[in-house]
Order: sequence, then structure tokens, then C-alpha cells
Amino acid sequence: MVRFLAGPAGIDQFLDLGSGLPTAQNTHEIAQQVNPDATVVYVDNDPVVVAHGRARAGGERAHPFRRR
Repeated sequence: MVRFLAGPAGIDQFLDLGSGLPTAQNTHEIAQQVNPDATVVYVDNDPVVVAHGRARAGGERAHPFRRR
């Protein structure tokens, strides 16, 4: 889905709600394979998920990960 949205559909901004613990092939990785300018904001309400997400994604500036 993300590959289609970042490619043929022309979407370059993504909001990943309730993203959970980071895994291989996260939204930003898939989107940026197709469109290097794509941006993603991750949102989760679990502070452990947010801490792991920030660490894995390269920090706040690279791919914002928010707790709500």
C-alpha cells in the first residue's frame, strides 16, 4: 500500500497511527525507496514504543515519533 501511495498515487507525506514497535521495512523505509523526499510522522501512546521508534528511526529530526 505505501509503495503504491508513494509512487503512482504521488503521496509524499504519511501519518502512521498506532505504529507499535519498530520492525524491518517501516513506513518511512518503504516510502523513501520510491520517493526519497517522502516524510513520515509516527504516533503511538506507549512510551516504550516511542523511545524505541525514535532510536531506530534516527531521532526526532529524521522521522518524528510522537506519543499521544
